[in-house]
Amino acid sequence: MLKDLKILQYRNAAKHLLYNFSLILTLPFLLFACGREDLVQPADDGLPPAIPQQLYVYGAQDGQIGLEWERNTEPDLSNYLIYRSAADTLHFSLEASTYSNYYVDDSLDYKTKYYYYITAVDTKDRESGKTNIVWGRPENKYRPYGPRDVQINGRNWNSEILINLSWTPSYSSDVDGYEIYRAAIPDFQLDSLYLHDFTKGINYDDTTGIELLQTYYYTVVAVDKGGLKSSLPQVISDFIYDKPRIIFPEINSRVDYFNEFEIVSCGKPATYKLVLQTNPVYNNPVFETEITSEILNDTLGIPFNFFGVDAYKTYYWRVFVYSGNSTEPNTFTDLYSFAIYPKP
Repeated sequence: MLKDLKILQYRNAAKHLLYNFSLILTLPFLLFACGREDLVQPADDGLPPAIPQQLYVYGAQDGQIGLEWERNTEPDLSNYLIYRSAADTLHFSLEASTYSNYYVDDSLDYKTKYYYYITAVDTKDRESGKTNIVWGRPENKYRPYGPRDVQINGRNWNSEILINLSWTPSYSSDVDGYEIYRAAIPDFQLDSLYLHDFTKGINYDDTTGIELLQTYYYTVVAVDKGGLKSSLPQVISDFIYDKPRIIFPEINSRVDYFNEFEIVSCGKPATYKLVLQTNPVYNNPVFETEITSEILNDTLGIPFNFFGVDAYKTYYWRVFVYSGNSTEPNTFTDLYSFAIYPKP
């Protein structure tokens, strides 16, 4: 009996210890779970946010006005609404919404006074009262930033001859457009003699008086709505190749195994990329190779190996030509086809 009682006491003690240990492990998770609901869903005080404080204009120039204010402290704050009126304080309309405690209004008229006030909105769409009214006049003061990453590509594509210019827009929001300057010499002045055109876009095709193999120099200048121009423009250049001519294999020909494609090269040094494929559409080429050559208007051999090329099957090929100024081709040959018929 004594032995059985001791065993029972040991068992009860072990159960009690296990229960206490489980309670110690579980209690923090229960407390944490209770706290999560308060963090995710703050109690609704039933009131709109306080009126934002210290609204002021921190900058007004070049078609932009910057506003800043103190951030509200309510945990249920959602966003701020910006109201604007042009030229008077009587015709305010909602201009924008922001989650930040600042806002930049752009694309404005240089000579107009703009008036602003803001309100705060909570997660229940309750809106605060209005702040004080502030104003600014975004006068034209500084040159705009120039266009970025200007690219050039001479193109002799499908009987269309042009030089394409493209760029990333200026950072300045008051840019009216871009002046295109062109010359046949690298060192030229930005004056009316070389002003070629004006565009509001960020892509320009020059097709006027373009001659093959003639190098053309360009620069692109941003012009703002007040007539101020960006400084330190980049000069870029390119030319347009004459098309190379295919010699071998001829179109729709049947040929024995060979180790060189043959073309007549262009009139200036170039990089040639030969592409061989199994269909007329440029897709999944079975062979590609590039060579750079100084040979002008003469026969140029492009090495070829037959690994992966089957006999009695039609293949399509063409040669792309690059000037080195763009990843886009400058020109390319017509598409030719041939099939390998080995001699017995």
